[in-house]
Amino acid sequence: ELTLWDAANRYLHAHLPEGVKTLPISAWEKEYTALKAQREAEYETLKDTRAEVAELQKIRKCVDIALRADQPAQTQSRTKRQEQER
Repeated sequence: ELTLWDAANRYLHAHLPEGVKTLPISAWEKEYTALKAQREAEYETLKDTRAEVAELQKIRKCVDIALRADQPAQTQSRTKRQEQER
């Protein structure tokens, strides 16, 4: 574990910007809090959108059923007209 910690410490200090001695933990915490709030707001929007899509799919399904139920009646009336014309 010490070897891993030491390697991580060397890597981080080698890649820190000039003049920075420590990691900006407080800035990261602020950024994390802001990103978390943004994620929660966007997730609420996503849930609303999913509910709307589910409602629209139900409507589409009902319309498809109604169209299929209406379609045989149309074909029967067509065949009756054709028989009457003969």
